[in-house]
Amino acid sequence: MSTKNVLLVGTGYMATEYAKVLSAFHIPFAVVGRSKKSVLIFRKKTGISAVSGGIRSWLPTNSRIFTHAIVAVNEQDMTDVALGILHAGIKNILIEKPGGLVLDDLRSIERGAKRRKANVFVAYNRRFYGSVAEARKILARDGGLLSIHFEFTEWTDQLRRLKLSSVKRRQWFFLNSSHVVDLAFFLAGVPRTISCFKTGAASWFPRAPIYTGAGVTAGGVLFSYHANWESAGRWGIELYTRKHKIILRPLEKLFVQKRGSLEVHEHTFDAKDDTKFKPGLAKQVRAFLSGVTDNLPSIAEQLQHFNYYKKIDPSLS
Repeated sequence: MSTKNVLLVGTGYMATEYAKVLSAFHIPFAVVGRSKKSVLIFRKKTGISAVSGGIRSWLPTNSRIFTHAIVAVNEQDMTDVALGILHAGIKNILIEKPGGLVLDDLRSIERGAKRRKANVFVAYNRRFYGSVAEARKILARDGGLLSIHFEFTEWTDQLRRLKLSSVKRRQWFFLNSSHVVDLAFFLAGVPRTISCFKTGAASWFPRAPIYTGAGVTAGGVLFSYHANWESAGRWGIELYTRKHKIILRPLEKLFVQKRGSLEVHEHTFDAKDDTKFKPGLAKQVRAFLSGVTDNLPSIAEQLQHFNYYKKIDPSLS
């Protein structure tokens, strides 16, 4: 990766986490933020200087030095930033999940990527958790996955305190819950058929959403899901093989129950990267920069995935 040079756009929390990984990998990179205040905060946290004012005026005279770009900005700004980077000619782009705010954002970026013959990926870092890698090993040893159940309950009591726009409230399943759904179907395969039921409104007033559904993946794996944003719960995934039930709850940890036993044991694995950096981020960045991107969803794939996201939550736009 010594020939790589990365443009990191954003100076918030996720950009700070990416900067830690890039620094540890000794990858040359430049950081561009928007406001002087955010740039100063970023420098205070990381010790790394950043350019303020955004990429529009700065990028045209600097783009040629970059082989890769990472977009770590707010969802409402992802499209403009990604299109600006594509227009500047950078061919390898990683956009923070979920890649945009609404469906039209994904379409615009996908069209831009096709036109510029660029590789654009969406950064679902949970695919790269150590717990997920270990779960996949167990699935392979056990002869594959038979069925899967997942939960994506959100804590709406906390969300009500946030100053979210009406669009973000409506899109919250896509902006946040899709982290779990993406991981579940990454492990099980994309749905071939799916039946979905939902009550409640995405505005969380007067009634928060309740979701349930089931189906079968393209590979014949049965799946079911549930989420009740009016009640208690948390994110989690349960994987069933002929020998084990594998539990990712929380997603960063791994628990195993053997067939014929009531005992559930925590399963240890190599978590070195996930304790040193934000879980999954180091392996994700390594995959992106090395070009080994099989586990990274492209923007075109994310556009396809939106089809079943929309079935799960018809209020999405």
